[in-house]
Amino acid sequence: MTLPNPKIIDLSHWNAPSDLNKPAIQDWSKAKEQGVVGAIIRLGSIDNVTGVPYTDWRLDEFVRGAISANIPIGYYWYTRPKWGGGVQVQYILKILKEKNLPLDLDFYIDVEEPGADVNGPGSAPYQARDAIKYMVQQLSSVYPGRVGIYTRQNLWDIYVAKDPLWATLKLWAARWKESLTSPWSDGYNIFRDWIDWKYWQYIADGNGLASTYGFPSGDVDIDLSYYNGTTEEFEAEYNLDPLQDLARRVATLELENSQQFAMLTALREENTELSGKIYPLQAQVDLILENLLTLESWANKTLIFKW
Repeated sequence: MTLPNPKIIDLSHWNAPSDLNKPAIQDWSKAKEQGVVGAIIRLGSIDNVTGVPYTDWRLDEFVRGAISANIPIGYYWYTRPKWGGGVQVQYILKILKEKNLPLDLDFYIDVEEPGADVNGPGSAPYQARDAIKYMVQQLSSVYPGRVGIYTRQNLWDIYVAKDPLWATLKLWAARWKESLTSPWSDGYNIFRDWIDWKYWQYIADGNGLASTYGFPSGDVDIDLSYYNGTTEEFEAEYNLDPLQDLARRVATLELENSQQFAMLTALREENTELSGKIYPLQAQVDLILENLLTLESWANKTLIFKW
């Protein structure tokens, strides 16, 4: 069933070539033709074995593409609660600040994995609760009202313990069943902690729609979500005034350009400094070579004379 709601596309390295030397094909005009009004891009995750956070290796590329297409942007982080919330949220805030990433929509913590039984058998849901809660609180202190949870009901209700905080957050619900009109319109998979949803990811694996939506160079499938409201309500919620938004995006690109220029200037200065060191060394090499030739000539004459 096709609903009149505006659509959100979410992107990660899976939507680009596995060869990082090849750019991701991004035809945002096709996405817009299909009703896409925003993009939620994977910021990164934390390694399941080492516990080291990392940035999605296609983040910058998709952010630049969305900005150039004047598509509002949000982000998600694939969390592994067993590693705790501190190291993950610190890394998230660091990347958002260092890259000066625009946050037009929301930031979602993607919860699909359990916590750890750190306090004995059965304690994993409480460890997950505490880790995710800390991440939410830290993010909300910087982005108030812009933090939510992405998850599936049959995972969340098992993996994460109850807390009053959850009901105050935006829910991005995943349930891949196009025949529905909401994530639980058939009376199933009703969340324990929410009575409403902000986004509903209604289709993902096996749809073969990547090319149709303008992203043909990675996975053949693409994740699609509905916004719970009209396009006008979407624009009003996120204060997406077209002229102001365009001006902000121009400012963002100008800042990025100035940063790149500063890096280029620094490289040129470094090159100049290296050149200044190379020239004296070359002069010394030339002098040594000249002395060697002189010595060789003298040696040849001496040998001939002795002979």
